[in-house]
Amino acid sequence: GVTNPDEGLALKGYVLQIPKSALPEAGKDEVYWTSIEGAKVIDTDGGPVGTLAGYIETGATDVFEIAGDDGVDYLISNNPSHVLGIDPETKTVTVDRDGLVAQ
Repeated sequence: GVTNPDEGLALKGYVLQIPKSALPEAGKDEVYWTSIEGAKVIDTDGGPVGTLAGYIETGATDVFEIAGDDGVDYLISNNPSHVLGIDPETKTVTVDRDGLVAQ
């Protein structure tokens, strides 16, 4: 029912929620954040890294925030050389440790 920018501005700050059933199916190599938020993050050897805690949209590539199991918070760019796999079924993200940047 919003028909102009002023009406839209009146809604600024509100949280928009829609049911998952209203979302289009994720395409190949796409995943909804809600499917992986809180995912277990592991390295290429299957060793634990931490938990996927957030993401930052940068325009070029998203950056994942990881709460490290070692008490350090990390950032890693979501590109194929750093994030090697995302499995929403098991809520697991596999990363190359070389891409981790401590915050």
